Amino acid sequence: MPQFMPLTITQLGEQAGFGATMHHINWNNNQIKIVVDCGIRFARQDDGTTRVLSSNNYLEEEKVHSLIITHAHSDHAAAAPRFVAEHPETMIITTRKVFDALKIMLLDTITNSEREFNTQSKSNEGLIYKPIFDRNDLEMFLDEDNLNLELVEDDELVRDPETGITIQCHYSGHDDGAASYG
Repeated sequence: MPQFMPLTITQLGEQAGFGATMHHINWNNNQIKIVVDCGIRFARQDDGTTRVLSSNNYLEEEKVHSLIITHAHSDHAAAAPRFVAEHPETMIITTRKVFDALKIMLLDTITNSEREFNTQSKSNEGLIYKPIFDRNDLEMFLDEDNLNLELVEDDELVRDPETGITIQCHYSGHDDGAASYG
């Protein structure tokens, strides 16, 4: 009779509502850890401004084997540069179309974030600015030559050499390049 390995799936991001999607898959008694998506959410303040909140690093000081990014929406992927900065050992799995869309979205995000901070800091002395990710995190995330990156296509299998787990990509049609994985 085959021996079954315990599997737990925990939602780490937004528990109710919209945003900060992040799921943690723990397999084989903490031997293998996979994260699916790492987004942000937007929170409206009383003064009408918008604050961006990440899904936080609930896995601080833990080794994460893989980060699967399903699609290039902020609520699923905008915290990816921070996650990779905090977990450089992690293999990133996504499609080429998603990664290319993330490049545009994240470059736009950091530019707008810096511009907004510069505008606010002129009127709010003492404002403490702590972005979800900074330009260095973003440059590290976008450096395909030094990133542990697996770009997959529809029905393609990717195998994590460290864990031996094989994951298959299936285009989902949610947006261009979006995929589900099994």
